[in-house]
Amino acid sequence: MHLDQLQSSDRRLHLIVTLTTGLANGVWQRHCKRSMGQTHHNFGVVGPSQIFADFHKAITYRVQIHDPAPDILEIAKAFGHLMAAKVVIPSIIQSMTLLSALPVELEHIAQMYLQVTEIAYFKFTEIQEGILTEHA
Repeated sequence: MHLDQLQSSDRRLHLIVTLTTGLANGVWQRHCKRSMGQTHHNFGVVGPSQIFADFHKAITYRVQIHDPAPDILEIAKAFGHLMAAKVVIPSIIQSMTLLSALPVELEHIAQMYLQVTEIAYFKFTEIQEGILTEHA
C-alpha cells in the first residue's frame, strides 16, 4: 500500500512511526540538526521588543517610599539587561532616571545630588547608596 492511499489518521500514525523509528532516511535528522542550529544561533540574542521592554521598565519604574531597595534593584537590573544587549545608556542618563523615579518624600535626595555633584560624576551606584543610606 502506498502512503497516498492511507487515510488521514493512518498517515499520521505512519509519520509518527517513521519519525520515532528513524526510518525517514535522514530527513528527520537533518531537520532536527537544522532546527537546533537555528535555535542555537538565536538563543541568547535579545530582540528589539525585549530591549524596548527593559528600557521602558527602567524609565517608568517608580521607587516606593516604604522600601526603596527592591525598586532600585529592578531599575538596575533593567539597565543591566540593556548593557548586556550592547545598548549603551550613559551613566548620567541612568543616574537621572533613578533620581526621577524617587517619590516626593525622597526628592530632597535628588536636590542634594543635583546641587553638590558635577554632572560628569553622576554614578548610578553612588546615588543608589545615597538613597538607601538616607532612607535607613
